[in-house]
Amino acid sequence: MLIKPSSVNIIKAPLKIKAKIVQYMYKKLNFIGYKKLSNKHKIPILQLPDKKRIWMLKSEIKYTIK
Repeated sequence: MLIKPSSVNIIKAPLKIKAKIVQYMYKKLNFIGYKKLSNKHKIPILQLPDKKRIWMLKSEIKYTIK
C-alpha cells in the first residue's frame, strides 16, 4: 500500500532521541509509513530532510500530522 508523505511536527520526545534529532526537530519531517514489530505494535516511520529514515515508538513521542 502506497502512503502519501505527510508533514510531521514532533512535539515531545525523550532526551536520548531528542539529542540525536535536535537539528531536525524544527525542520520539515515527512511521515512515510509504518513498521510492524508485532501484531500489536505499528510504529511510524519519519523521513528527515537528508533522506534518512527513523522510527520511534508512539509511546515515546508526541507528534502531529498536517
